[in-house]
Amino acid sequence: MTRTNVAGSAAIIDSDATSTRLSYPRFRQSFEAVSEPKWPREVLSKLTSLLKLTDGWDSYGARAPSWDAAMFALAVLDSVMQPSTPSPSVVPTSSGGVQLEWHVNKMDLEIHVEGPYAGDYWWRDHVSGKEDFGDIDSADLTALLEPIARVAKKAT
Repeated sequence: MTRTNVAGSAAIIDSDATSTRLSYPRFRQSFEAVSEPKWPREVLSKLTSLLKLTDGWDSYGARAPSWDAAMFALAVLDSVMQPSTPSPSVVPTSSGGVQLEWHVNKMDLEIHVEGPYAGDYWWRDHVSGKEDFGDIDSADLTALLEPIARVAKKAT
């Protein structure tokens, strides 16, 4: 007999009425499926590393990433990410900003953040040919919902 756990999968198995066995591999798989997404930890780790860079980090005079750019990038992600969206690549820009990038199954999305409400985005779905770009200059991030959903769908 199988009992269904809170996550909706079989984690505890009864072989008969007198014994109960835990199936840890099944539990772990079901727990990981409903647990927190990995992107916040991964992105925060990368941003922490980027914030240790100093001016001239690229040997061409690039500015160090600013705290405000890093934190606003994190806030943007917190607003638009879906549970199935993979973590972006996080890279510094020579102007002191942060760029978030996804290149997944013929889908490209780049979000460039210079600071709070200062940045831009570009995306292209190479299968459909759909493409868009624009500025991030307000709290309205609606334009990022479609490309984030496309990245999530193509990553699964």
